[in-house]
Amino acid sequence: MAVKADLQPLVDLGLTPLEATVYTYLIQHSPATGYRVGKGIGKPTANVYKAIGSLEAKGAVLIEDSHTRLCRAIPAEELLGVLERNFQSVKAAAAAELNKVKSAPDDPRVYHLTSGDQVMERFRHMLGGCKRVAFLDLFPHAVNELRDDIAQTAARGVKVTLKVYEPVEIESVDIHISRDRAKILAKWSGQWVNGVVDGEQHMVAYLSRDGSVVQRALWSNSPLLAMVYYNGFINELTVGAVEDALDHGADIEEIQSIMNHYGQRQSLKAAGYKRSRTGDDLTL
Repeated sequence: MAVKADLQPLVDLGLTPLEATVYTYLIQHSPATGYRVGKGIGKPTANVYKAIGSLEAKGAVLIEDSHTRLCRAIPAEELLGVLERNFQSVKAAAAAELNKVKSAPDDPRVYHLTSGDQVMERFRHMLGGCKRVAFLDLFPHAVNELRDDIAQTAARGVKVTLKVYEPVEIESVDIHISRDRAKILAKWSGQWVNGVVDGEQHMVAYLSRDGSVVQRALWSNSPLLAMVYYNGFINELTVGAVEDALDHGADIEEIQSIMNHYGQRQSLKAAGYKRSRTGDDLTL
């Protein structure tokens, strides 16, 4: 019995809907003539032959060297490899062309993000460009999605402070587990993805539980707004750390050590600090 598959992933990878239909039919019924494929999927034979020709050019099917012109689909793993290599080639060509185009200068406006993928990619871009210090406040889904990027950022020597709501370990990252994590996770049905890097740009985003749908997401390259968030984050973490220490009977020296630790974060004078003081980005 033929098994019907969701064709959308193949379409997303670059096949047309008809090519995806022909390929999945041939996976199950190879070898077959174009005529048989057309009858099997209920499509005009002429259109099917065109799709087969296109699939052959893409390396997705093999054609018998005889008058029967029987067609055989290559294995799925092989097809995915071909499509991936084609994508990487197109990606490299696009990057080369886009690198020739001069980007518009940064501006301090606040922008809306509209998809979960866009939020995560923008956050990765923020981390990738971070030079000195990053403060991140992430719900569990975002931690899972961004864990490798966070680790790579810290490995470059960036001072990364991460507030989380489930225990996690990432090398060289200063991790703080929220004191009220159970209450907070119970209150919010979605996922928060918040952060500020170098006091230059920040993001505040609230996504659906699986991270696919944006409820609200804002990003800005305004140092003025970023520094407000930056300072607030430091103060929040300082208070939380002091409260945790007092709960465990910390003495005045331990409290002073905590204050010094976050004072060092404050004294980094992140890249956007001077810009925020000059008022250069007040045109919002």
